[in-house]
Amino acid sequence: MAKQQTFSLADVPFTAVWATDNTGGIPLLDPNMQALTVEHPLTVWGATARNKVYGGTILFYVDDYRFEKCWRDPSGVPNCQPINVVELNFTTVANMPGAVAAYKVYQKRWLARWWQSLGIRVFVDMNVHPSFAKLNLMGVPKGWKAYCTRGSADHLDLLDAEYNLAVERAGTTSILFVVYGGGRACRDHCLKNAYIWLAEESDRKRGVLDGSVQELPQPK
Repeated sequence: MAKQQTFSLADVPFTAVWATDNTGGIPLLDPNMQALTVEHPLTVWGATARNKVYGGTILFYVDDYRFEKCWRDPSGVPNCQPINVVELNFTTVANMPGAVAAYKVYQKRWLARWWQSLGIRVFVDMNVHPSFAKLNLMGVPKGWKAYCTRGSADHLDLLDAEYNLAVERAGTTSILFVVYGGGRACRDHCLKNAYIWLAEESDRKRGVLDGSVQELPQPK
């Protein structure tokens, strides 16, 4: 993203109402501003200083408390001038009231839509509890091709379920399906299925796993 003005809380249009395709008012993402590639450097929000220019791709696969302030003041993200962001990954759990889960989807989609309006491209976050997988796609246009999720060696089957949902929404297998973390088992599963796998921050810092971006061909 080109060099731009410095944003502050006063610039955040909290009263903005974005176009929607659902009765819940969850904003509809702009398909013209979906991520096209995974861009280096990768930055995990809260892992480094937030008052510098990062460029690249910002992810939010950390404990919620590290990014909850973004809802109260999301101006810090565009000030880092990323090319891409992965939507905020609010925690969802089994037996969570549907209204609470819907609000979390509303929050991350509203933020993503505002960031898109500033020229930042977006990956849709797929890492939600399976019971909210369909709800999580509200506001994601049909034909959307850029998705990201959090890997777990104990739940490799969920990666495949999320991938299948993404393919269904995109209407094609030619998608960007990115998996962050999960260790060697997750890496090997991604290689087998031609998902894009990224080593998590802690492993990259320790040099345990190769942290390079893998731009792998998607199955046709």
